[in-house]
Amino acid sequence: MSKSISKKIISWYCKYQRNLPWRNYKNLNDKQYKVLVSEFMLQQTQVNTVIPFFNAFYKKYKNIQSLSKTSNTRILKSWQGLGFYKRAKNLHATSKIICQKYKGKIPSNYNKLIVLPGVGDYTAKAILAIAFDKSFLGIDGNIKRLVSRIFLLNSSKNFLNKLKIKAESLIINKNNSELMQGLMELGALICKPNNPLCRKCPISNECLTYKKGKLNLKKRFKKIKNKNYFVIVSKKNNKYLMTYKNELGPLKEFINFPIFVKKYSIKNSIKKLKFNNLKYIKKIKIPISNQNCNLFLYSASTTNKMPIKDYMYINKNQLEKKFQSSFMKKIMEEIK
Repeated sequence: MSKSISKKIISWYCKYQRNLPWRNYKNLNDKQYKVLVSEFMLQQTQVNTVIPFFNAFYKKYKNIQSLSKTSNTRILKSWQGLGFYKRAKNLHATSKIICQKYKGKIPSNYNKLIVLPGVGDYTAKAILAIAFDKSFLGIDGNIKRLVSRIFLLNSSKNFLNKLKIKAESLIINKNNSELMQGLMELGALICKPNNPLCRKCPISNECLTYKKGKLNLKKRFKKIKNKNYFVIVSKKNNKYLMTYKNELGPLKEFINFPIFVKKYSIKNSIKKLKFNNLKYIKKIKIPISNQNCNLFLYSASTTNKMPIKDYMYINKNQLEKKFQSSFMKKIMEEIK
């Protein structure tokens, strides 16, 4: 049964696959490089969001060598807007290791891939299957949903172990690249979480969930966290007080206004930076990385001589040339 399912999925994929930029390549080296970059970009990010960023990134860095030779700052700037910037740093670090240790050849061995920065079990298996056509299967959310429905697996004890066994039973001796991409594609386009298109599915006759009428659709809502942050806006002679050190994790790679999670952090910074005339400006809301950020903006002046450790005043024109977060741009718009 499993092999029959695999063949049908591969046949369907070859006919209906989306025209994604990382699926078009000049040669095997180009394919492997594009798969590597796309897998990093697709971590925690949807396909449609990734496409324009991938195209722009590939235009700048055509191969693993050009990627490894550029600076970390340039990589982050090229990644700007895609979020989860640690992925960019990991991809850059991985490209350097591949060039230094493997002479620019992406490893086709699981044990060598898994130790590279930012490469976990799923990413390693996805690269091996898609880029090298090896007998591996990375299980993402789409494949997890699809396989659990095909074999009518309930979220019970040992669910993940059963899922892994059933998913790996679909692996065949050839066309594993098409198989893994087909499974993901079928999950994304047909076997959707809330509105599956079962009548268009090439394996509906083999799907136990469909055959037994057991499809139980539960709407799942991502829990959005609300977090409060306190921002110091200190301006002197058309210069703003900036730092790379702040308490908002997703922004650690960016220069930014001093940002604090708790009010006592502001009090400590007031002592350190000798802030005067601390005044509340306004509250603004910015969504970032699955959280709603409530920003409480405060203006302040300082008598301290700059620069001091981790802080500096930077001219507004210079700031516009630096690697800025959309977060910071929003604050700048609000304080004009």
